[in-house]
Amino acid sequence: MRINSLMFPAVDLSDHTSAARSAGQHNPTAAMRASDTANGWIRRAHLPTTASVTDIQFAPHYLGLKLAACTASGRVLVYEAQDIMELENWNTTYDFDVCAQRLGSLAWSCNRFNTPLLAVASDSSIVGINERVFFYRLNPNGTHHRYGGRA
Repeated sequence: MRINSLMFPAVDLSDHTSAARSAGQHNPTAAMRASDTANGWIRRAHLPTTASVTDIQFAPHYLGLKLAACTASGRVLVYEAQDIMELENWNTTYDFDVCAQRLGSLAWSCNRFNTPLLAVASDSSIVGINERVFFYRLNPNGTHHRYGGRA
């Protein structure tokens, strides 16, 4: 799986497997529609954003197929695959503002016994050190709760 995103206003998920190539040979129209035939990569999904993506991370496997992205405009987006066997369809499960500054990185908590936690950091030198790292609990009902930091 290849992910193209950094500093572009979208995330593209691509696959480079022999199964994907052989599927394209059986259905050349589908493969040509979403592939880069020069190098064998097949685009599986295009996830639009409103700002440049600065970091992306897949969630731990026990949370399902989720992908978090942070942007240069201070937003976090979390996408979830509708079906892990059909990677063309993704839903935006969370979309929220973190701060007014550029976000530079994010990471998922690996504790499987708590609700999912996401750490997000700004790499802006404009804000103080206490205003750069933010922690979010992502609730199953689609809401989120923020811990620490100031926006």
